[in-house]
Amino acid sequence: MRFTVSLLGEVHARTEDGVQPENEAELLEAHLDTVMQELEKLGASDTVIDLDLGVSRVTFEVLVEAPNPLEAVSTASTQIRSAIHAAHGSTPDWPGPNHEAWSVRLVGVRSAEVLVGAF
Repeated sequence: MRFTVSLLGEVHARTEDGVQPENEAELLEAHLDTVMQELEKLGASDTVIDLDLGVSRVTFEVLVEAPNPLEAVSTASTQIRSAIHAAHGSTPDWPGPNHEAWSVRLVGVRSAEVLVGAF
């Protein structure tokens, strides 16, 4: 089955001293561009990253193949988190698979012809 998995979260840029930089918007946009490139390297498909700087929110969306919604979230979580880390970001408050930040939508079911032979 194919699922679109979305993660809604907060995003911030901070200096090593924990201070919000004046150019936070530019830093976040550049970082998320790098995250997108890392997702592509990981083979993530139909990836979308939406940034709302007004409320410091980011939405990640990927299409995954999985046998069920929980496995879909697990696969998407691994892809997204790995891409963030590869782009030198951090994920200290990463949500578990049952957290409300995740949403899953079934977008396709594949079937295969099963041949039953005579014995």
